[in-house]
Amino acid sequence: MISEGQLYSDIKSGDITMSLHAPFGKYTHLRIKIETNNGKTNVAVSNEFERWDELAKVIKDWVINETSFCR
Repeated sequence: MISEGQLYSDIKSGDITMSLHAPFGKYTHLRIKIETNNGKTNVAVSNEFERWDELAKVIKDWVINETSFCR
């Protein structure tokens, strides 16, 4: 697994991906898109495989409720 992130503090946005690099290509499993607009931060978590659904829920809970699970 390869984690890649591009965070832009000047425009207050970012993109984080977790991908699997294989001999026949790169497959993105999880994408987290962060954007701030008018003082509100939006975080969108998307995945391409059902097994990542639970991870997406944990990340969303961490962002919304500041749970200590991801710290």
